[in-house]
Amino acid sequence: MKEYDTIIIGAGPAGLTAAIYLGRANLKCLVIGKWNLGNLYKAHIVGNYPAFSKDVTGAFLIEEMVEQSKRFGADFLEEEIINLEKKNEKRFIITTEKKKKIHAKTVIICTGRAYKLSNIKNEKELTGKGVSYCVTCDGFFYKNKKVAVIGSKNLVASEALELRTYTKEITLFTGGRELECSKILQKELEKKKIKIRKEKVIEFKGKDALESVLLDNGKLEKFDAVFIALGTTSALSFANKLGLELIETNLKVDKEGKTNLSGVWAAGDCTGSNAQAVVSAGEGCNCAISIIKELKGKNVYLDYE
Repeated sequence: MKEYDTIIIGAGPAGLTAAIYLGRANLKCLVIGKWNLGNLYKAHIVGNYPAFSKDVTGAFLIEEMVEQSKRFGADFLEEEIINLEKKNEKRFIITTEKKKKIHAKTVIICTGRAYKLSNIKNEKELTGKGVSYCVTCDGFFYKNKKVAVIGSKNLVASEALELRTYTKEITLFTGGRELECSKILQKELEKKKIKIRKEKVIEFKGKDALESVLLDNGKLEKFDAVFIALGTTSALSFANKLGLELIETNLKVDKEGKTNLSGVWAAGDCTGSNAQAVVSAGEGCNCAISIIKELKGKNVYLDYE
């Protein structure tokens, strides 16, 4: 049975950054996760990550982080975790889908949040090609374009209002439901003259990029982009078993990324922070430095080289 100083659950920017710092401190770490399935990896264009004068793809960023992590000694395991238990004060046991058991002194949870899918036809094929889940991430690319948002609660209203920064041609489709957002948001939608319609979108149309949407009444309407705002689902299926404290569906952490359970840290979207790669990377770094100080018995740790 292999043993590590730290096991990192999740291979997005938070987990990979943590792996880089832990490796540089000569701590043995294992990253468990399928890094090519994360939200950042699927991003067609990333223009807001520091150090790049030109847009890059999310896949490029993740692949570079993986190689950098490996350069500093991180191990990788592309399997799903089916169980995580605390054996004693200084040991955790992780069990994977292939029944592998791995010991660790500490754990960092970086599972992110999975956006709820709409299950509209061609959603997967056109994701990153006109179908998106994050206005903060992709709204910039649709300045003065015709855009739709899909959802019926506060999130969709917030996304639609954020889109007004980029375009006035916004249509909100509630999918046959009544709009269930707060009165304040409803007033803002009226003030910004955002159209609200109850039709259901049943298919996205387009070859290399989104061209139009098919409605349940048979009408075909042209749109340059659609933002799906149905909420997010938590990947923290083991949180209750460990007794990790939550704030709504997010893990509660302190300023160092520590959870309420000794030996467990968390970083990135699963803590409810801003869903941005640079934020997740910083939180991963924060967790790693906290673990380095704890395992090496240091009050201060600096990584300047």
